[in-house]
Amino acid sequence: MKAAGGNELKFGCKGIALGFDVELSSKSLHFGEVNVDTETNRILNVINNSDLPTQFQLNTDPSNMFSFSQTVGTVKPHSATRIVVNFGPKRTGNYYERVFCVIKNHKVLFVDLMGTCFDILTKPVPLMQKHIDVFRHKVTMGAHNKSSLKKIVDSNASQSSLNDGIDYQYEIPIESNDPSQVALHKEMLQGITSAKRELQMSAESLDFQFTHAGRISEPKAISINNKYCFPVRVDWTLLEVFNQTSGKYVKNPFNVSPA
Repeated sequence: MKAAGGNELKFGCKGIALGFDVELSSKSLHFGEVNVDTETNRILNVINNSDLPTQFQLNTDPSNMFSFSQTVGTVKPHSATRIVVNFGPKRTGNYYERVFCVIKNHKVLFVDLMGTCFDILTKPVPLMQKHIDVFRHKVTMGAHNKSSLKKIVDSNASQSSLNDGIDYQYEIPIESNDPSQVALHKEMLQGITSAKRELQMSAESLDFQFTHAGRISEPKAISINNKYCFPVRVDWTLLEVFNQTSGKYVKNPFNVSPA
């Protein structure tokens, strides 16, 4: 800065730009044990600790087994948006999914969803967060292809053998910090047909085009490539679909064999 009398003064400016500070109220939602054809729910909050509003989007299918009351929205400054997550299984088994939350100008967040469905004849061993953490850690360490993992994931293994396997096999400490953003983006963006997936499907969609009412269309085939060293059980669950003509949800017209 220069004055009229010829004097000069130099000064500097210094500041810090604060980014968005957004978080989820929980990284894991456990729905417990649910009877078949019944529903339960949990609450998930998107918390915005910033001075500006922010936008978010949850990457999930609206007709998923885990359904969200809201998947896209805007959170006001220093407030939270409440989201209800429903779990309504149609058949017995353990269910797990990692849902990613994309936030504008912010890192990717995620929440692990899990639950167990039972009926009067079948009551599976409940799936816990520690099982998810252990398996993901093994995948990260590249040890999930070892033959010793077979006895742990064997579908006939008892709860005691599963816990013994965890205590014996996984002595490497699991990092409690957030996973790498690179790893999260790779997992989020990889399609089901990607050659890098351990479970790879031959197609992302099947187009049956059109057929006459009351007639069955020509079948189409889809294959699943299992790259693990152990067998993986696959169950197809066909949810109700929305009929554009009647405006109601109806029984799924598709059929998968073997189911």
